[in-house]
Amino acid sequence: MSKICTQPKMGGQGGNGAQQQRAPGRTYAMTTDEVKNPNDVVTDTFPVCSKSAYVLFDTTHSFVSLSFARCLSTPSQDLEIGLAVETPSGNTLVADKVHKSCDLILCHRMMLVDLVPLAILKFDVILGMDWLSENHASVDYFKKEIRFAIPEQLEFVL
Repeated sequence: MSKICTQPKMGGQGGNGAQQQRAPGRTYAMTTDEVKNPNDVVTDTFPVCSKSAYVLFDTTHSFVSLSFARCLSTPSQDLEIGLAVETPSGNTLVADKVHKSCDLILCHRMMLVDLVPLAILKFDVILGMDWLSENHASVDYFKKEIRFAIPEQLEFVL
């Protein structure tokens, strides 16, 4: 993934449309070793709570490894509803905490992310569909790009 950030135009849809409700779902966790083609994942290193983190952009929820969670400056809180995460080996991990509003720096922009601590390996942080959709992000896996079109802000690409 490129370290160059671009700002092509004003992005997003203006207006105050009705918010979509999120349906409960099942989450699956895997590592790059378990992916048939490692080129099918989008990863990079970014500052999270002022610490350099190895980040995976994925279609799950947003998670933080237990070891990296110890470095976060925001205290954990109880999740309203526990989250069951199924691993490829068939094990189920249960998450019941969240670190709310952790700062994440992308292209010199400070963004916030809620991170659920989970026993994950290989990555410090997984930025999931919850965070990507909230930030109007589109992932192009072929180009290894993430395009942000946040309403009333300049569009940018990672």
